[in-house]
Amino acid sequence: MIIVDLPIKVVSKPRGKKGKAGNITHYKNGSYGEWQQQTARILRGTGFQMPEKFYCLSFRFFIAGRGRPDVDNRVGAWQDLLKEYNYIKDDNYLEIPEIHAKASRASRDRFIFFVCEDQAEWHELILNYDKYTK
Repeated sequence: MIIVDLPIKVVSKPRGKKGKAGNITHYKNGSYGEWQQQTARILRGTGFQMPEKFYCLSFRFFIAGRGRPDVDNRVGAWQDLLKEYNYIKDDNYLEIPEIHAKASRASRDRFIFFVCEDQAEWHELILNYDKYTK
C-alpha cells in the first residue's frame, strides 16, 4: 500500500460548462489550475510513483473552515490531477476499479491519499482505517 500524507487544502473540481461540441468541459484556469500545478509540484517532491496496476484509490480529506464542500468534487479534482500529470491513463472504472473517500472537520487542512495495489491491501486499509488516518 502506498500512502501519501500532504498538509494541503484540496479544492473542489469546478462545475462543468458546455463546450462547443456540446460536451461538458472543466476549465483549468484560475484557482483550480493553480491548485493543480502547485499540488503536482508537491506530489512530485514526495517521490510518489503510481503503480501501473492497482486495485483501489482511497482519499481522506481533513477540512478546516466552515464551508460544506462536496467530497465527490474533491475526489474529481484528484482524479483530474492524476490524469493531467500522467499518473493514470484515464479516470474511468477500467483504470480505477474501486474508489473510497471520507471527509471530516479538522483544525487544519490535510489530505491522505492511499493506493492499494490489490484487494488484500484494500481490506487491510478498511479494517484499520483509523490507524492509517491519525
